[in-house]
Amino acid sequence: YGDAATNAYKRVEQLDPANAKALASLSAASMAKGSYSSAEQYVDRALASPGNENPAQTHFYKAELLKRQGNLAAAQAEYAQVVQATNPAASGSDA
Repeated sequence: YGDAATNAYKRVEQLDPANAKALASLSAASMAKGSYSSAEQYVDRALASPGNENPAQTHFYKAELLKRQGNLAAAQAEYAQVVQATNPAASGSDA
């Protein structure tokens, strides 16, 4: 993410603080810059947003962040959420 894109997403966040797409994108931009604390705040807000239209992507960003932080067990759980959001039939039950 370049500065122009990051600035645009920050503007969207100012206008709509619960905009999950902008928050997830700001999380990815923060991660790319190594600002994991900011990335975590953005992705957690995106996950909590009632208007999150792409939970799989948001859980993926959270999983990537956790992986980069060395929290592999939590990252694995988030990757499972990606699969669940992408394919609700893959709930882990064989029934």
